[in-house]
Amino acid sequence: MIPYDWITGSQNAFLQAFRDDDAKLRRAREFWNSLQNCELWLLIAAFAIGVVLAVLYYTWWNKIARPGGYHYRIRHWALFAVLSFVICFFGSYWLYDIIVVNKTISSVAQGFQFSLTFINGAFCFIFYFIVSLLWCNLWKTNAYPFLKFRK
Repeated sequence: MIPYDWITGSQNAFLQAFRDDDAKLRRAREFWNSLQNCELWLLIAAFAIGVVLAVLYYTWWNKIARPGGYHYRIRHWALFAVLSFVICFFGSYWLYDIIVVNKTISSVAQGFQFSLTFINGAFCFIFYFIVSLLWCNLWKTNAYPFLKFRK
């Protein structure tokens, strides 16, 4: 899948290491196919988590009155941004464990898990930022105005 290809590289380059052993080559192909399927689910999860947390921040969290006042500060927006990254990272790690088969085929295959889940957390943060940018500029909000282009 295109968003993750720069991490995983090409299929031919990965399978080249297993050309001598047919059993390992078959397992490596199974791994690669499940990895491609996993990438789609990881991207869907990143999008869903980023959008849901941005919507929760702008609809629910900002309207809660606390003894210290409302949550109109940038640190609350940043808290939800970090929360989106962390939830997506661990959720992606879990999804990878469930979907991908033959993870122990090689050290390269084992290294994909951390790389993919970390980048997926970054994608989630990007989706959170885009939704926040759109929310601040298209709809009325009482959130911290650092993302507003117009007054």
